[in-house]
Amino acid sequence: MNSTHGVNLEGIEAIIFDMDGTLVDSEIYTIRAIEELTREAGLSGSRVQPDDVYGVTWDVVSERVLEAFPELGSDSVSLALQRHFRAISQQDGCALIPGSDAYFAIVSREVKVGLYTSNVRAAVTHLLGEHTCFEGLDTIVTSEDVTESKPSPQGYLLAAQRLGVQPERCLVFEDSTAGLKAARAAGMRTVGVTHRCADLGAVQALAGQTISDYRALLN
Repeated sequence: MNSTHGVNLEGIEAIIFDMDGTLVDSEIYTIRAIEELTREAGLSGSRVQPDDVYGVTWDVVSERVLEAFPELGSDSVSLALQRHFRAISQQDGCALIPGSDAYFAIVSREVKVGLYTSNVRAAVTHLLGEHTCFEGLDTIVTSEDVTESKPSPQGYLLAAQRLGVQPERCLVFEDSTAGLKAARAAGMRTVGVTHRCADLGAVQALAGQTISDYRALLN
């Protein structure tokens, strides 16, 4: 298969998707979780930029929140953020990035498909559990399977290994700069998903091509 509606798949044997902000519209819940945590602590002000916390593990998010809000002074920030993220996603549900289900259905019939997310497996179970369209994933790698957060390539290399595909024959769909840097460091081709892009210029610079959502690939 050489192309699928505008994405060049020549030489590609596997597609690896990020989850939050790439397949499902949940990346924004990270910022909301931070806002809930700081509100509970009686703190105010927006001291954390989305691009600093999108695409990285909860431990890294926690470190950056503590740098911005040293008043929190807690060693349980990561777990508290995960609790807020879970509560928000359960309350509000999680919409798909437009067209992600249809595009996934097309490519999963043609190449191997994997997932690598900086989120935890429980979040994957919940968020993707709402959308059975992604049951065809051939492998799932989460933050609990790696020791290094994006932008390290470790998770993407592990996903490729589990898929039995050389990294250079993998194509990655990502929404965050950390994730795109990780995929590029792994030697993989990239597509940036800009539906809720925190830094459009940075994503455009890092991605081989960009899409606002998957509907552009279905025409």
